[in-house]
Amino acid sequence: MRAGGRDLAVLARPGHSRSDTLFVDHDGRAAFVGDHLLAGISSNTEIAPVGEAEAARPSPRTEYLRNLERTARMELDVLYAGHGRRVNSHRALVDVRHAEHRTRAARVAGALLHRPESAYGIAKRLWSPRTVREQPLLVVWEVLGHLELLVAGGIASESRDEGHPRFNLTSSPRRSHAGVS
Repeated sequence: MRAGGRDLAVLARPGHSRSDTLFVDHDGRAAFVGDHLLAGISSNTEIAPVGEAEAARPSPRTEYLRNLERTARMELDVLYAGHGRRVNSHRALVDVRHAEHRTRAARVAGALLHRPESAYGIAKRLWSPRTVREQPLLVVWEVLGHLELLVAGGIASESRDEGHPRFNLTSSPRRSHAGVS
């Protein structure tokens, strides 16, 4: 695709949202990345509703972290985000984001130390009442994203209590923690 005097490759990078797309100027070593990688804050991952035809909840956090790794391998000097500052050291920032996700997943696991809990219950334990009240969707998405990593790594499991999902810690996590290690 040609835009703004540049030849741009169009690359799908779902995770933050199903439609995340990068527009990459390989010759200029630059990319327009939307909210895929923001300089000042970690992008949340959108949790799409599970349809009846789907067997399991989607795994956008796993997909997002995998796509960040794909972006980190690219030879780029600058990333232009949808908002905020440009990113000049994308590989280092991806490393920082992975460390942040490990820390957040550990906080979510810590919220499960004493009893099984719903994603909303965990959000209420980790964020202020005001944040949960004003941004319930975002905090639940954040918790579900990290629960996804914990379940994939065998650190947590999901069960149903009167039809409602509940999460609890397992007694024997797997060695590899799907983006948590």
